[in-house]
Amino acid sequence: MVVFGIVWIRGAKQIKKDEPKRLARNAELLEWQNAILEDPVDRLIMSVMQLEDATAQAVNNDIRIFDDCSNILNNTTNPTVFFPRLTLAEEKLLHLCSLEKYMEKMNRITMNQKPSELHKLFLDNKEQYVCDFINKYYQTVKDKAETLKTERGKQNQYQKFCDSLQPYFDQISEKNKGYIEAMYQRKI
Repeated sequence: MVVFGIVWIRGAKQIKKDEPKRLARNAELLEWQNAILEDPVDRLIMSVMQLEDATAQAVNNDIRIFDDCSNILNNTTNPTVFFPRLTLAEEKLLHLCSLEKYMEKMNRITMNQKPSELHKLFLDNKEQYVCDFINKYYQTVKDKAETLKTERGKQNQYQKFCDSLQPYFDQISEKNKGYIEAMYQRKI
């Protein structure tokens, strides 16, 4: 290094040597930033501290939304609520998975399970969640049908049950579709 007055100037060799490290670090920070932002950008606009704050906020929001979805999934008997919330819950888990490697670098975020483990558990049980919903929904339809006096009114309730699930058949396994059909046929 050469000294001119009180300013230290690093040699060109030192600058060239440090450049790959700096570029790699910036690329890592840019990737982290884009994992958090809704609309990715091509340059850094956040400091490390801002990235940590934004990550903590995103994790808290995703967990809050996931918990809300879980409560609704456990209690609703409305297919137009259940299936969109099932999708939203999975999206929030996927977003948490994308933040997992950054969360590990931060001391202030602690979770009982890694997001990737939660997501795997969710996918492993997704068919059962749908089956449980179908059972709850069917029971409410059955209860309502039993209050009706005419056979036609009762049959209409079971038809509505089937018809209301039809738009979501792409999200329902073949096993659960067969289960729905069997319930419908038993009552028609």
